[in-house]
Amino acid sequence: MFTKNKKELLIHIGAGKTGTTSLQHFLWANRRALQRHGILYPDLGVVSGAHHLLSPHHPPFLDWKFISAKDWAPDLYAKTKQRALISSELASNAAPDVIRPFAEHVNQHFNTKIVIYVRRQDHWMVAAYSQQVKAGTQRLDFPSSLGHMFRGANLVGRMSVWIEAFGADNVIVRPYERGQLVGGDIRSDFLSQVLAIDDDANFKWTNANENPRLALCALEYKRMINNVVPVPAESNAFIDPLLAYSAAEDQNSTAIYHESNLISPTERNMILERVDDGNRWVASKLMGRADGVLFIEPRPEQDPGWLPPVVTSDDLARISTYFSAKGYRKSLMQCIEKTLETNRFEAYRYAQTLAASFGRKL
Repeated sequence: MFTKNKKELLIHIGAGKTGTTSLQHFLWANRRALQRHGILYPDLGVVSGAHHLLSPHHPPFLDWKFISAKDWAPDLYAKTKQRALISSELASNAAPDVIRPFAEHVNQHFNTKIVIYVRRQDHWMVAAYSQQVKAGTQRLDFPSSLGHMFRGANLVGRMSVWIEAFGADNVIVRPYERGQLVGGDIRSDFLSQVLAIDDDANFKWTNANENPRLALCALEYKRMINNVVPVPAESNAFIDPLLAYSAAEDQNSTAIYHESNLISPTERNMILERVDDGNRWVASKLMGRADGVLFIEPRPEQDPGWLPPVVTSDDLARISTYFSAKGYRKSLMQCIEKTLETNRFEAYRYAQTLAASFGRKL
């Protein structure tokens, strides 16, 4: 049954690697300021300032108690006076057969708008890969993962099901690009362009990077650990020292827009050429841009001398020395020895390399 006098609901679905963590922490810290503007940022289904438990997409590696829209939509409606806002980048990965019933339940109670920020695909692929390694869900090296990563770069495919479920007029697209964000900051952009709030004097601001990256050598070290310790919850026991090492050795790892140089200018241009038609469709059909330009950053110039970054044994040894100093050597060596005991041959080379970085020979 449809609810009379529907209220407005904004669902921010990311996408991932478009400043979502920073935005969510900002919104959570400013719930009272938002309420003064008639916007409820609820405490329903919240994990770390985001409404992940309300997401229609339930990643199998997350042992969380997700809530069905059939259950949370009426509860949220009862708590909402005028407008409500929820945010979870998990939702952007939902399958079509999940989004359709999700929309049906939500739309029974709300006039719903979907908000999605999109990042230029070459930058997004590097950032998404790095996040997957950091989270423990990626074990391949970057070149081997390119084909799989590219499937997530299809904006038309990603958005079409949301358009089908909620209507093109109810899908708000914003480019996640420093030159196009208001103030170069997604938080300012979201307030101004999505919520129509131009007076941000009463909002709390911080300059901290809420989701820092791993430095290149630490990223490769973590990828090796992911192969030796294939369960993300267990491999992520080693993320804190790697983040601390990255912050100490590479200040760029805490910069908002910095990324590891994992992809050549030629590959970047090949990716951008392949997604050009889709990007123009998004710009013209969903954003009303007559020129069809979605991203304004110039494409990279060709660089015949570009070489892929290399992580040396000395780089790995420095991290292992840091691990030893911070008390992580014993636990990692136990994981390495367990890998050998269980005859996990596919991880043997990684176990051997990590052991050697500690001065151990297997």
